[in-house]
Amino acid sequence: MQYENYEMCRYPEADLPTIHHCEQSGWCYIETLLTLEIDTNWYKPQSNCWYPIVKSDNVEACQRIADASFKHSRRLADPNIDADDAKAVRRYWIERNFENPMTETFVALSDKAIPIGFIQFREGLLWLVAVDPHYQGKQVGLALVEKAIEATAPERLRVETQTRNLPAVNLYTKMGFRVVKSEITMHRHE
Repeated sequence: MQYENYEMCRYPEADLPTIHHCEQSGWCYIETLLTLEIDTNWYKPQSNCWYPIVKSDNVEACQRIADASFKHSRRLADPNIDADDAKAVRRYWIERNFENPMTETFVALSDKAIPIGFIQFREGLLWLVAVDPHYQGKQVGLALVEKAIEATAPERLRVETQTRNLPAVNLYTKMGFRVVKSEITMHRHE
């Protein structure tokens, strides 16, 4: 895989002098990453989703859903990284999250008990959330995030997403998440 042949850095979006210096030094803008946070003590459930959500250890199902649904990632945004390599990294992350005993994974099931979405989270941070494209817009993502809030009950819950991932940004802001950090991600290839 070629994805290892680059360096990555992140700087606050407002740090224009540093970002400009990086660009002059061969670094390329890749994305703007938002960190959003919610105070879960005040959250009131909004989901009307009837799909059951259960704890899961089905790595392959989560990888399948991610393969079909992920369109926004810094690796996919980098024209120097092959899409298959970006996919391989994401699959590796999902598998590693299953191996971490601190990570919890839940899946949403269709009426035929087929996984249609999943969420992985730990220590007050949502790591991955994905919903099969055929079920997007049906409150499955909302129900999965609510399950993470219910299952962990942290006082604060954080998530990171790209500004160009408008469905995710809209979901989180609708739920009451607020932007607490905005960073520019840059890559430099060898």
